[in-house]
Amino acid sequence: MRLKLIIALLLSTSISLTASHQESASINRTTHLIFRRFYFIARLEKTIALLAKINQTATHAQLKRITESLDPSLCEHTLTHYACRRINESKSITPLLAVWDEFASYKSLESEIVIGKEELFVKEFGQQVFNLTRSALAEIKGNNVFKNYSSAQIKRLCPERLIDLIDIVVSFIERTPFSIQESTKLLEINNHATADDINLRFYYIQRLSNAIDTLMHFKAKHPEMFDLAIQKTARTLRRNATLKVAAVRSTLDYIIQQESAEPIFAQWQDFRQYKKIQDQDFASEFCTLLLSALKTIQNLSDGNSSNNLQDILENATITDVINTIDIITGEIEHTLQDFQEENTSIKEWIKKKWWVPLYTLATITLKVIEYFGSKKPSPSLDPKKNEANPRGLLTAYATKEYVHLTSRHIPLLPQDQSS
Repeated sequence: MRLKLIIALLLSTSISLTASHQESASINRTTHLIFRRFYFIARLEKTIALLAKINQTATHAQLKRITESLDPSLCEHTLTHYACRRINESKSITPLLAVWDEFASYKSLESEIVIGKEELFVKEFGQQVFNLTRSALAEIKGNNVFKNYSSAQIKRLCPERLIDLIDIVVSFIERTPFSIQESTKLLEINNHATADDINLRFYYIQRLSNAIDTLMHFKAKHPEMFDLAIQKTARTLRRNATLKVAAVRSTLDYIIQQESAEPIFAQWQDFRQYKKIQDQDFASEFCTLLLSALKTIQNLSDGNSSNNLQDILENATITDVINTIDIITGEIEHTLQDFQEENTSIKEWIKKKWWVPLYTLATITLKVIEYFGSKKPSPSLDPKKNEANPRGLLTAYATKEYVHLTSRHIPLLPQDQSS
Protein backbone atom coordinates (compact mmCIF):
# COMPACT_ATOMS: atom_id res chain seq x y z
CA MET A 1 0.00 0.00 0.00
CA ARG A 2 2.88 2.36 0.84
CA LEU A 3 4.51 1.72 -2.53
CA LYS A 4 1.25 2.34 -4.38
CA LEU A 5 0.80 5.60 -2.51
CA ILE A 6 4.27 6.75 -3.50
CA ILE A 7 3.86 5.88 -7.15
CA ALA A 8 0.36 7.39 -7.21
CA LEU A 9 1.77 10.66 -5.96
CA LEU A 10 4.47 10.53 -8.59
CA LEU A 11 1.85 10.03 -11.28
CA SER A 12 0.67 13.56 -10.60
CA THR A 13 3.96 14.90 -11.97
CA SER A 14 4.04 16.06 -15.57
CA ILE A 15 5.45 13.03 -17.41
CA SER A 16 5.17 12.58 -21.13
CA LEU A 17 4.67 8.96 -22.22
CA THR A 18 6.45 9.05 -25.55
CA ALA A 19 6.68 6.11 -27.92
CA SER A 20 10.46 6.09 -27.75
CA HIS A 21 10.40 5.99 -23.92
CA GLN A 22 12.72 9.01 -23.57
CA GLU A 23 12.94 10.60 -20.12
CA SER A 24 10.75 13.66 -19.75
CA ALA A 25 12.58 16.88 -19.11
CA SER A 26 10.17 17.63 -16.26
CA ILE A 27 11.51 14.76 -14.10
CA ASN A 28 14.26 15.84 -11.74
CA ARG A 29 17.07 13.62 -10.50
CA THR A 30 15.41 12.59 -7.23
CA THR A 31 12.11 11.70 -8.91
CA HIS A 32 13.97 9.58 -11.42
CA LEU A 33 15.72 7.66 -8.62
CA ILE A 34 12.42 7.14 -6.77
CA PHE A 35 10.85 5.60 -9.88
CA ARG A 36 13.88 3.39 -10.37
CA ARG A 37 13.89 2.24 -6.75
CA PHE A 38 10.18 1.39 -7.00
CA TYR A 39 10.94 -0.72 -10.05
CA PHE A 40 13.79 -2.63 -8.37
CA ILE A 41 11.72 -3.29 -5.25
CA ALA A 42 8.94 -4.79 -7.38
CA ARG A 43 11.47 -6.92 -9.26
CA LEU A 44 13.26 -8.26 -6.15
CA GLU A 45 10.39 -8.86 -3.71
CA LYS A 46 9.89 -12.49 -4.74
CA THR A 47 13.62 -13.26 -4.59
CA ILE A 48 14.03 -11.72 -1.13
CA ALA A 49 11.10 -13.81 0.14
CA LEU A 50 12.85 -16.93 -1.21
CA LEU A 51 16.16 -15.99 0.46
CA ALA A 52 14.31 -15.42 3.75
CA LYS A 53 12.82 -18.91 3.47
CA ILE A 54 16.23 -20.44 2.70
CA ASN A 55 17.70 -18.60 5.69
CA GLN A 56 15.13 -20.31 7.93
CA THR A 57 15.18 -23.83 6.47
CA ALA A 58 18.80 -24.41 5.38
CA THR A 59 21.27 -26.03 7.76
CA HIS A 60 24.17 -24.10 9.25
CA ALA A 61 26.60 -25.97 7.01
CA GLN A 62 24.56 -25.10 3.92
CA LEU A 63 24.33 -21.43 4.89
CA LYS A 64 28.08 -21.35 5.46
CA ARG A 65 28.75 -22.57 1.92
CA ILE A 66 26.09 -20.25 0.44
CA THR A 67 27.47 -17.11 2.11
CA GLU A 68 31.09 -17.85 1.15
CA SER A 69 30.39 -16.32 -2.27
CA LEU A 70 30.33 -12.75 -0.89
CA ASP A 71 33.48 -10.63 -0.77
CA PRO A 72 33.35 -7.38 1.27
CA SER A 73 36.35 -5.95 -0.59
CA LEU A 74 34.21 -5.66 -3.74
CA CYS A 75 31.64 -3.38 -2.05
CA GLU A 76 32.05 0.41 -2.12
CA HIS A 77 28.71 1.45 -0.66
CA THR A 78 28.57 1.67 3.13
CA LEU A 79 25.40 -0.40 3.58
CA THR A 80 26.34 -3.19 1.18
CA HIS A 81 29.90 -3.38 2.57
CA TYR A 82 28.56 -3.65 6.14
CA ALA A 83 26.02 -6.31 5.13
CA CYS A 84 28.63 -8.35 3.29
CA ARG A 85 31.00 -8.30 6.27
CA ARG A 86 28.24 -9.27 8.73
CA ILE A 87 27.08 -12.10 6.45
CA ASN A 88 30.60 -13.54 6.42
CA GLU A 89 30.84 -13.30 10.19
CA SER A 90 27.42 -14.75 11.02
CA LYS A 91 27.20 -17.28 8.16
CA SER A 92 23.61 -16.12 7.78
CA ILE A 93 21.53 -14.21 5.23
CA THR A 94 19.89 -12.14 7.97
CA PRO A 95 22.14 -9.06 7.47
CA LEU A 96 21.09 -8.92 3.80
CA LEU A 97 17.43 -8.99 4.85
CA ALA A 98 18.12 -6.02 7.14
CA VAL A 99 19.65 -4.13 4.21
CA TRP A 100 16.54 -5.03 2.18
CA ASP A 101 14.44 -3.19 4.76
CA GLU A 102 16.62 -0.13 4.12
CA PHE A 103 16.38 -0.65 0.39
CA ALA A 104 12.58 -1.05 0.43
CA SER A 105 12.31 2.10 2.55
CA TYR A 106 13.86 4.16 -0.26
CA LYS A 107 16.92 5.04 1.80
CA SER A 108 20.32 6.12 0.42
CA LEU A 109 18.84 7.89 -2.60
CA GLU A 110 20.60 11.15 -1.77
CA SER A 111 23.92 9.44 -1.03
CA GLU A 112 23.98 8.03 -4.55
CA ILE A 113 23.81 11.54 -5.96
CA VAL A 114 26.53 12.80 -3.63
CA ILE A 115 28.82 9.85 -4.36
CA GLY A 116 28.37 10.54 -8.05
CA LYS A 117 28.16 6.88 -9.04
CA GLU A 118 25.03 5.82 -10.89
CA GLU A 119 22.83 3.76 -8.53
CA LEU A 120 25.75 2.25 -6.63
CA PHE A 121 23.52 0.91 -3.85
CA VAL A 122 21.16 -0.74 -6.36
CA LYS A 123 24.00 -2.33 -8.30
CA GLU A 124 25.89 -3.73 -5.32
CA PHE A 125 22.75 -4.93 -3.57
CA GLY A 126 21.70 -6.71 -6.78
CA GLN A 127 25.15 -8.31 -7.06
CA GLN A 128 24.90 -9.64 -3.50
CA VAL A 129 21.44 -11.07 -4.18
CA PHE A 130 22.65 -12.73 -7.38
CA ASN A 131 25.69 -14.29 -5.66
CA LEU A 132 23.54 -15.67 -2.85
CA THR A 133 20.84 -17.09 -5.13
CA ARG A 134 23.28 -18.79 -7.51
CA SER A 135 25.14 -20.29 -4.52
CA ALA A 136 21.80 -21.48 -3.10
CA LEU A 137 20.97 -23.06 -6.47
CA ALA A 138 24.28 -24.96 -6.45
CA GLU A 139 23.97 -25.97 -2.80
CA ILE A 140 20.30 -26.96 -2.66
CA LYS A 141 19.64 -28.18 -6.21
CA GLY A 142 23.17 -29.15 -7.29
CA ASN A 143 22.89 -26.87 -10.34
CA ASN A 144 26.13 -25.01 -11.17
CA VAL A 145 25.02 -23.29 -14.38
CA PHE A 146 25.90 -19.83 -12.98
CA LYS A 147 28.81 -20.77 -10.74
CA ASN A 148 31.69 -19.95 -13.11
CA TYR A 149 30.72 -16.32 -13.75
CA SER A 150 33.41 -14.00 -12.39
CA SER A 151 32.85 -10.96 -10.20
CA ALA A 152 34.18 -8.74 -13.00
CA GLN A 153 31.57 -10.11 -15.42
CA ILE A 154 28.79 -9.58 -12.92
CA LYS A 155 29.96 -6.04 -12.19
CA ARG A 156 29.74 -5.00 -15.82
CA LEU A 157 26.05 -5.87 -16.06
CA CYS A 158 23.39 -3.21 -15.76
CA PRO A 159 21.00 -3.74 -12.80
CA GLU A 160 18.08 -4.68 -15.10
CA ARG A 161 19.98 -7.49 -16.79
CA LEU A 162 21.33 -8.71 -13.46
CA ILE A 163 17.81 -8.97 -12.04
CA ASP A 164 16.70 -10.84 -15.19
CA LEU A 165 19.34 -13.46 -14.37
CA ILE A 166 18.27 -13.53 -10.72
CA ASP A 167 14.72 -14.31 -11.85
CA ILE A 168 16.00 -17.25 -13.91
CA VAL A 169 17.98 -18.58 -10.93
CA VAL A 170 14.85 -18.34 -8.76
CA SER A 171 12.80 -20.19 -11.38
CA PHE A 172 15.36 -23.02 -11.30
CA ILE A 173 15.19 -23.18 -7.50
CA GLU A 174 11.37 -23.17 -7.44
CA ARG A 175 11.12 -25.63 -10.34
CA THR A 176 8.68 -23.65 -12.46
CA PRO A 177 9.55 -24.71 -16.01
CA PHE A 178 7.04 -22.42 -17.71
CA SER A 179 8.81 -19.43 -16.13
CA ILE A 180 12.17 -20.23 -17.72
CA GLN A 181 12.22 -18.59 -21.09
CA GLU A 182 15.28 -16.33 -21.04
CA SER A 183 18.87 -17.13 -21.95
CA THR A 184 21.26 -17.83 -19.07
CA LYS A 185 24.11 -16.12 -20.94
CA LEU A 186 25.60 -12.97 -19.49
CA LEU A 187 24.62 -10.60 -22.26
CA GLU A 188 26.03 -7.16 -21.63
CA ILE A 189 23.07 -5.28 -23.00
CA ASN A 190 21.64 -1.97 -21.84
CA ASN A 191 17.93 -2.38 -21.10
CA HIS A 192 17.61 0.65 -18.85
CA ALA A 193 14.09 1.01 -17.44
CA THR A 194 12.99 4.63 -17.63
CA ALA A 195 10.42 6.40 -15.49
CA ASP A 196 8.05 6.35 -18.47
CA ASP A 197 8.40 2.56 -18.77
CA ILE A 198 7.72 2.06 -15.07
CA ASN A 199 4.80 4.49 -15.09
CA LEU A 200 3.16 2.84 -18.08
CA ARG A 201 3.44 -0.68 -16.62
CA PHE A 202 2.00 0.57 -13.34
CA TYR A 203 -0.97 1.93 -15.31
CA TYR A 204 -1.49 -1.43 -17.08
CA ILE A 205 -1.37 -3.32 -13.79
CA GLN A 206 -4.02 -1.10 -12.23
CA ARG A 207 -6.28 -1.47 -15.28
CA LEU A 208 -5.97 -5.27 -15.46
CA SER A 209 -6.09 -6.20 -11.77
CA ASN A 210 -9.90 -6.35 -11.66
CA ALA A 211 -10.02 -8.68 -14.67
CA ILE A 212 -7.54 -11.05 -13.01
CA ASP A 213 -9.60 -11.02 -9.79
CA THR A 214 -12.70 -11.88 -11.83
CA LEU A 215 -10.88 -14.79 -13.48
CA MET A 216 -9.85 -16.16 -10.09
CA HIS A 217 -13.39 -15.74 -8.75
CA PHE A 218 -14.84 -17.53 -11.75
CA LYS A 219 -12.29 -20.33 -11.35
CA ALA A 220 -13.33 -20.82 -7.72
CA LYS A 221 -17.05 -20.94 -8.62
CA HIS A 222 -16.87 -22.91 -11.88
CA PRO A 223 -13.51 -24.75 -12.05
CA GLU A 224 -14.47 -27.14 -14.85
CA MET A 225 -15.82 -24.42 -17.14
CA PHE A 226 -12.80 -22.26 -16.35
CA ASP A 227 -10.31 -24.99 -17.29
CA LEU A 228 -12.25 -25.66 -20.49
CA ALA A 229 -12.21 -21.95 -21.40
CA ILE A 230 -8.48 -21.57 -20.79
CA GLN A 231 -7.70 -24.70 -22.84
CA LYS A 232 -9.87 -23.46 -25.68
CA THR A 233 -8.24 -20.02 -25.49
CA ALA A 234 -4.72 -21.45 -25.63
CA ARG A 235 -5.47 -23.67 -28.61
CA THR A 236 -7.22 -20.87 -30.52
CA LEU A 237 -4.44 -18.34 -29.99
CA ARG A 238 -1.68 -20.83 -30.74
CA ARG A 239 -3.42 -21.82 -33.96
CA ASN A 240 -4.58 -18.45 -35.27
CA ALA A 241 -2.59 -15.65 -33.64
CA THR A 242 0.87 -14.47 -34.63
CA LEU A 243 2.75 -14.18 -31.34
CA LYS A 244 6.14 -12.48 -31.19
CA VAL A 245 6.97 -12.97 -27.49
CA ALA A 246 8.55 -16.32 -26.54
CA ALA A 247 7.21 -16.07 -22.98
CA VAL A 248 3.60 -15.89 -24.17
CA ARG A 249 4.07 -18.75 -26.64
CA SER A 250 5.64 -20.90 -23.91
CA THR A 251 2.74 -20.14 -21.58
CA LEU A 252 0.17 -21.27 -24.16
CA ASP A 253 2.17 -24.42 -24.96
CA TYR A 254 2.38 -25.32 -21.29
CA ILE A 255 -1.38 -24.81 -20.84
CA ILE A 256 -2.06 -27.17 -23.75
CA GLN A 257 0.50 -29.83 -22.87
CA GLN A 258 -0.09 -29.97 -19.11
CA GLU A 259 -3.83 -29.18 -19.27
CA SER A 260 -3.31 -26.61 -16.53
CA ALA A 261 -4.49 -23.02 -16.31
CA GLU A 262 -1.89 -22.01 -13.73
CA PRO A 263 0.61 -20.56 -16.24
CA ILE A 264 -1.76 -17.71 -17.06
CA PHE A 265 -1.59 -16.59 -13.42
CA ALA A 266 2.19 -17.13 -13.36
CA GLN A 267 2.41 -14.87 -16.41
CA TRP A 268 0.39 -12.27 -14.54
CA GLN A 269 2.87 -12.44 -11.65
CA ASP A 270 5.69 -11.74 -14.12
CA PHE A 271 3.68 -8.85 -15.54
CA ARG A 272 3.05 -7.25 -12.16
CA GLN A 273 6.70 -7.71 -11.18
CA TYR A 274 7.57 -5.36 -14.04
CA LYS A 275 9.40 -7.98 -16.08
CA LYS A 276 10.08 -7.22 -19.76
CA ILE A 277 9.11 -3.65 -18.97
CA GLN A 278 10.45 -2.24 -22.24
CA ASP A 279 8.82 -4.88 -24.41
CA GLN A 280 5.51 -3.44 -25.56
CA ASP A 281 4.81 -6.66 -27.48
CA PHE A 282 4.80 -8.53 -24.15
CA ALA A 283 2.23 -6.14 -22.67
CA SER A 284 0.12 -6.23 -25.84
CA GLU A 285 0.13 -10.03 -26.20
CA PHE A 286 -0.58 -10.58 -22.51
CA CYS A 287 -3.61 -8.28 -22.82
CA THR A 288 -4.69 -10.25 -25.90
CA LEU A 289 -4.39 -13.50 -23.95
CA LEU A 290 -6.44 -12.08 -21.09
CA LEU A 291 -9.14 -10.71 -23.41
CA SER A 292 -9.40 -14.01 -25.26
CA ALA A 293 -9.81 -15.94 -22.00
CA LEU A 294 -12.53 -13.59 -20.75
CA LYS A 295 -14.39 -13.67 -24.08
CA THR A 296 -14.30 -17.49 -24.14
CA ILE A 297 -15.65 -17.64 -20.58
CA GLN A 298 -18.43 -15.24 -21.51
CA ASN A 299 -19.40 -17.31 -24.56
CA LEU A 300 -19.46 -20.55 -22.55
CA SER A 301 -21.54 -18.93 -19.81
CA ASP A 302 -24.05 -17.61 -22.35
CA GLY A 303 -24.08 -20.84 -24.39
CA ASN A 304 -22.78 -18.91 -27.38
CA SER A 305 -20.51 -20.88 -29.71
CA SER A 306 -19.59 -17.94 -31.95
CA ASN A 307 -16.30 -16.14 -31.43
CA ASN A 308 -15.86 -12.67 -32.88
CA LEU A 309 -12.55 -12.07 -31.13
CA GLN A 310 -10.72 -11.63 -34.41
CA ASP A 311 -13.05 -8.76 -35.29
CA ILE A 312 -12.39 -7.15 -31.90
CA LEU A 313 -8.60 -7.43 -32.18
CA GLU A 314 -8.33 -6.26 -35.76
CA ASN A 315 -6.56 -2.89 -35.86
CA ALA A 316 -7.10 -2.50 -32.10
CA THR A 317 -4.55 -0.66 -29.94
CA ILE A 318 -3.58 -1.90 -26.50
CA THR A 319 -5.84 0.78 -25.01
CA ASP A 320 -8.78 -0.55 -27.07
CA VAL A 321 -8.05 -4.08 -25.85
CA ILE A 322 -7.94 -2.97 -22.20
CA ASN A 323 -11.22 -1.05 -22.59
CA THR A 324 -12.85 -4.17 -24.07
CA ILE A 325 -11.46 -6.21 -21.16
CA ASP A 326 -13.20 -3.83 -18.75
CA ILE A 327 -16.54 -4.24 -20.54
CA ILE A 328 -16.43 -8.05 -20.66
CA THR A 329 -15.19 -8.24 -17.07
CA GLY A 330 -18.19 -6.20 -15.94
CA GLU A 331 -20.59 -8.51 -17.79
CA ILE A 332 -19.01 -11.64 -16.26
CA GLU A 333 -19.20 -10.04 -12.80
CA HIS A 334 -22.95 -9.46 -13.31
CA THR A 335 -23.37 -13.11 -14.30
CA LEU A 336 -21.53 -14.28 -11.19
CA GLN A 337 -23.55 -11.89 -9.03
CA ASP A 338 -26.89 -13.11 -10.44
CA PHE A 339 -25.83 -16.70 -9.87
CA GLN A 340 -24.79 -15.90 -6.31
CA GLU A 341 -28.06 -14.06 -5.58
CA GLU A 342 -30.07 -16.99 -6.93
CA ASN A 343 -28.18 -19.43 -4.74
CA THR A 344 -28.51 -17.10 -1.77
CA SER A 345 -32.28 -16.80 -2.19
CA ILE A 346 -32.62 -20.59 -2.27
CA LYS A 347 -30.48 -20.95 0.85
CA GLU A 348 -32.45 -18.27 2.67
CA TRP A 349 -35.74 -19.97 1.78
CA ILE A 350 -34.41 -23.28 3.11
CA LYS A 351 -33.32 -21.62 6.36
CA LYS A 352 -36.75 -20.06 6.91
CA LYS A 353 -38.89 -22.95 5.59
CA TRP A 354 -36.74 -25.89 6.67
CA TRP A 355 -39.79 -27.72 8.02
CA VAL A 356 -41.66 -27.71 4.68
CA PRO A 357 -39.55 -30.39 2.93
CA LEU A 358 -39.58 -32.56 6.06
CA TYR A 359 -43.36 -32.22 6.47
CA THR A 360 -43.94 -33.01 2.80
CA LEU A 361 -41.71 -36.09 2.94
CA ALA A 362 -43.37 -37.35 6.11
CA THR A 363 -46.86 -36.84 4.61
CA ILE A 364 -45.95 -38.73 1.43
CA THR A 365 -44.43 -41.57 3.47
CA LEU A 366 -47.56 -41.96 5.61
CA LYS A 367 -49.80 -41.95 2.54
CA VAL A 368 -47.73 -44.67 0.91
CA ILE A 369 -47.85 -46.82 4.05
CA GLU A 370 -51.60 -46.28 4.39
CA TYR A 371 -52.22 -47.12 0.74
CA PHE A 372 -50.29 -50.38 0.73
CA GLY A 373 -51.65 -51.32 4.16
CA SER A 374 -55.25 -51.11 2.89
CA LYS A 375 -54.47 -53.45 -0.02
CA LYS A 376 -53.71 -56.50 2.17
CA PRO A 377 -55.24 -59.56 0.37
CA SER A 378 -57.90 -61.75 2.13
CA PRO A 379 -58.73 -65.44 1.33
CA SER A 380 -61.47 -65.83 -1.28
CA LEU A 381 -64.54 -68.03 -0.72
CA ASP A 382 -64.94 -68.69 -4.40
CA PRO A 383 -63.81 -72.30 -5.13
CA LYS A 384 -62.90 -71.39 -8.71
CA LYS A 385 -60.42 -68.76 -7.50
CA ASN A 386 -58.83 -71.27 -5.16
CA GLU A 387 -58.44 -74.24 -7.53
CA ALA A 388 -54.71 -73.67 -7.65
CA ASN A 389 -54.61 -73.32 -3.86
CA PRO A 390 -56.79 -75.95 -2.12
CA ARG A 391 -55.20 -75.08 1.19
CA GLY A 392 -56.50 -71.56 0.86
CA LEU A 393 -59.99 -72.96 0.09
CA LEU A 394 -59.96 -75.10 3.24
CA THR A 395 -58.81 -72.15 5.27
CA ALA A 396 -61.65 -70.07 3.88
CA TYR A 397 -64.32 -72.71 4.67
CA ALA A 398 -62.88 -73.34 8.09
CA THR A 399 -63.05 -69.66 8.83
CA LYS A 400 -66.67 -69.57 7.60
CA GLU A 401 -67.72 -72.52 9.79
CA TYR A 402 -65.98 -71.02 12.79
CA VAL A 403 -67.84 -67.81 12.35
CA HIS A 404 -71.16 -69.74 11.94
CA LEU A 405 -70.61 -71.79 15.08
CA THR A 406 -69.54 -68.90 17.23
CA SER A 407 -72.55 -66.89 16.10
CA ARG A 408 -75.09 -69.57 17.30
CA HIS A 409 -76.61 -69.42 20.80
CA ILE A 410 -75.07 -72.02 23.10
CA PRO A 411 -76.85 -72.40 26.51
CA LEU A 412 -74.74 -72.30 29.63
CA LEU A 413 -74.11 -75.53 31.47
CA PRO A 414 -76.01 -75.93 34.74
CA GLN A 415 -73.91 -74.81 37.68
CA ASP A 416 -72.50 -77.40 40.03
CA GLN A 417 -74.92 -77.60 42.92
CA SER A 418 -72.19 -78.60 45.27
CA SER A 419 -70.31 -75.34 44.66
